[in-house]
Amino acid sequence: MKKIPWAAIVAITMSFLALIPGQAQDAAITVTGEVHNATAGSETPDGLLITLHVYSEDKLAGTYEVEADETGVFRFEGLPLNAGDLLIAATTYSGVTYTSASLAYVPGQEIQDLAIAVYETTDDPRQVMITQMTVMLNASGGQLWVGEYYLLGNLGDRTWVGSYDAELGLATTTQLSLPAEADSLWFSGAGLGDRFLQDEGLLLDTAPVVPGYPSAEVFFSYAVPFTAEQEFEKAFNLPVENIEFLVAEDSGISLQGEGIAYTETIDTETGTALSYIAPGLEPGQVFNFKLGTQKALGTGKGWEVGIGLASLAAAGGVIYGLFRGKQKVVLPKAADPILLEIAQLDAAYDAGKLRKGDYIQKRRRLMDVIKDLAR
Repeated sequence: MKKIPWAAIVAITMSFLALIPGQAQDAAITVTGEVHNATAGSETPDGLLITLHVYSEDKLAGTYEVEADETGVFRFEGLPLNAGDLLIAATTYSGVTYTSASLAYVPGQEIQDLAIAVYETTDDPRQVMITQMTVMLNASGGQLWVGEYYLLGNLGDRTWVGSYDAELGLATTTQLSLPAEADSLWFSGAGLGDRFLQDEGLLLDTAPVVPGYPSAEVFFSYAVPFTAEQEFEKAFNLPVENIEFLVAEDSGISLQGEGIAYTETIDTETGTALSYIAPGLEPGQVFNFKLGTQKALGTGKGWEVGIGLASLAAAGGVIYGLFRGKQKVVLPKAADPILLEIAQLDAAYDAGKLRKGDYIQKRRRLMDVIKDLAR
């Protein structure tokens, strides 16, 4: 059977939607923008390929491509937009993808120019740090459930791309420790094989850290057996500015460690949490903390299996935790050819036909398409 190209599927889908009543579109809408190099003393590259993603009712409705001119200006003409559509422009420069802020299309109003800042790259991490580390703890049924949330910041004007690993065939950036007995590992967003690698008790992040404060976030959760006295050891290749622990109040967990101090009790949508803070860390500095039991293990109401997504907001230096359970995602039929391509890619890697670095990068790009379709 002849395989229909993905671009053709998108085009057919867009044409079909245009025929459905209620999908009224404004004709010949033009969207303009500019890409510029925000690294001091650097010139804006000529002829960058700009991709425009159009989202309608939280789903990807169309993708368009043009080249920017020698000054960085780009134009998308004749776009079939609906009221409320969100527009996001993206480009890749020196192997790193950069995006604009999202804009909403409102008929009758002038569309603002889309602006994309790109940066030169560096392998020097001295301007990069973990601005916030939050560890969430709960116990249930003899298991300790741990959620770890990190905000990454880059105070420089160059994107940190990390150090190249010849064995892996790609560069890695942030290093996060993981207990050897960790089970039920789950990531918010791209996980193992897409963004992260697991190596000898470490999670290695392959994502570059672009300038910004903060500029990126990481959240993952896992479970380990909970014993009467349990010690954790953590060290990072980046400095850590702020450390906080959120402990489920009814979990029966006690927390000890040098410099760890109780601050307050926080009410969240999933229960009450005890908040503790600890001093920041220098790169390579080892941080130890110990867990014990204050009373019989609680049931972990609302926080039991898989802590899930953390939505954390900073207000006056206080972090509030909000936990949600994992949600089942149903993909549309249009995802089938991408899933098939991912399966073929996995088979090629398992057969030794691809280097690990090439495999991860290609799989990540395909997973980005899947995530767009799942919105």
